[in-house]
Amino acid sequence: MPTVDMFSTDPYYHVFGKTRDWALDIAQRTISIARTHGKKNQLWLQMFRLPRGKEEEVATLIPEYENTGVDSLFGWSYLANKGTNISSDNPDLLWKLVTSQYRLLE
Repeated sequence: MPTVDMFSTDPYYHVFGKTRDWALDIAQRTISIARTHGKKNQLWLQMFRLPRGKEEEVATLIPEYENTGVDSLFGWSYLANKGTNISSDNPDLLWKLVTSQYRLLE
């Protein structure tokens, strides 16, 4: 599709009952497909309904996605949805870890 300039996906492995390795595979495939077609790529991190104890697991995807060559990386959503009905179990910790990983990319 010539009018599409970016190919994106949201490999929210916790939502789909998949593994972290699955998310990394989907990320690599997304980047490869986008490059094959001359498009930018984008990935999303799951920052909603994340179970307690999984915060570091998700945050450390950031450098791994960066190493695969992601063009842009976002997290859904701001403050790990704190105060909403889809909040992660520990939104403060998740937000802290994710923002710390983003800062390391600067």
